[in-house]
Amino acid sequence: MMGRMTSRPTAKRIRKTPAERRAEIINAATQLAHLHGLDRLTVRDVASDVGVTPGLLHHYFPQIDDLIAEVFTTVVGHDLDELHAGLDDMEPLDAAKDFLARSMSNQRTPTLALWLSAWVTAPRREPLAREVEIRMADGVSKLADLIQRGYHAGVFNAPEPKLAAWRILVVMDGTLIQRSVRTAQFPGQSVEGILTSAMENELGVSLS
Repeated sequence: MMGRMTSRPTAKRIRKTPAERRAEIINAATQLAHLHGLDRLTVRDVASDVGVTPGLLHHYFPQIDDLIAEVFTTVVGHDLDELHAGLDDMEPLDAAKDFLARSMSNQRTPTLALWLSAWVTAPRREPLAREVEIRMADGVSKLADLIQRGYHAGVFNAPEPKLAAWRILVVMDGTLIQRSVRTAQFPGQSVEGILTSAMENELGVSLS
């Protein structure tokens, strides 16, 4: 007599919350952006990577431009938080040295490449252009606060903190992004030397 056949239990499908699904979409889009650039993100590719339909993705991000802006904001916001975390609790000179060291970390290379992609893409995508402006202003503001604190403490010779911060970041962004895309070494001076000199000139203090 044949034994009675038993059916295997069907795996229960786990339904994700809207917050979980949204985070999953942003994470997948972020990985694709790091690989191919913000301008190459498409609804079809992101949806395929997540394993959902393009229609579901549109439910969370009606336009691809909205998702592109969100990816940029998430990555750069996290980067700014890490650059400035705990600096308010340090003495101004130590904080400036720590900020410089964090800024030059090779771990920031993917974020710097995303910045470059954002600058190239922003003129054609208004939501991204707005976020680029906001994050650039945020970076200047955070660094200016540190410089102003050092100036009031008599440590830095920088009577215009916001202007000093802007000039430091212009040199820093340009130099670090070049380092992230160039294969040859900078002639004559290391990246560390260039950025240290630029910051020392603006603050009127030695950071060595």
